[in-house]
Amino acid sequence: LGSFNTNLAIAEDQDFWIRLALAGPVAHIPVAMVRVHERAQSLSRRHYRKTAAITLPMVLGHLRDNSDNVSRSEARLIRATRYTALGRNAYVGGAPFLGTWLLMRAVVLGHQPFTNLLYLIFSSAPARWAKRRLLGRPALASHS
Repeated sequence: LGSFNTNLAIAEDQDFWIRLALAGPVAHIPVAMVRVHERAQSLSRRHYRKTAAITLPMVLGHLRDNSDNVSRSEARLIRATRYTALGRNAYVGGAPFLGTWLLMRAVVLGHQPFTNLLYLIFSSAPARWAKRRLLGRPALASHS
């Protein structure tokens, strides 16, 4: 398989896991074996614009390269799932237009249309402000 793709500034771990899954059978073990530490300053959170610009071409490239092994419905679901995840990250990370565009792509592909539309409404800047006010929390610094 080789090692991590050093040409990718981010998402090299995702690329590696995709290549690993393509190399042979994958199994699910219903036991937590890894603890993920999400931090506000993680690469994917700090570089949400780059995340979409780097991750989507990588994923779409894998889909293109493996089109003989992936059905159209599987490819559609993979794209839509990525649009949802990347869209949510961008939307609340300070790029609402990019986030909305990605989430609407997921909706058009039929991925969680109701949930994604509700996410756009309830995660909007005015909705987040109202939630903070209702809960008595101070306003957060903006993402500039």
